[in-house]
Amino acid sequence: MEVNTMHNACDDMSAAKALSKQNRVTIIIELAENGEPMWEGAINGCIFRIRRGEPVEVPESLAKLIAYNAHAREAAKAAAEAYVKYNGKRL
Repeated sequence: MEVNTMHNACDDMSAAKALSKQNRVTIIIELAENGEPMWEGAINGCIFRIRRGEPVEVPESLAKLIAYNAHAREAAKAAAEAYVKYNGKRL
C-alpha cells in the first residue's frame, strides 16, 4: 500500500516542531458525500490539506482531530434526520 503525503502550512514553528515529534499513524479519510476531494483542518495554526480516499501518514493528534470531526458530522446528521425526513418537524 502506497502512503501519500499530506500538504500543510504552519505559521507557528513551535507547533510545527511539536507535530513533527508525534508518532505517525496511517489513515484513510472517507470520501465526502458532496464530492469534495480534500479534507482541510488545522491544529495550532498548522493548516492541513489531505486527499480523501487515499492512505496518508499524519501526526497522531491530527488523526484524533479527523476522527472527532467525522463523529461530530455523523452526530449532527443524525440529529437533523427527523427534520429532513419529514420536511420539518413540529416542536
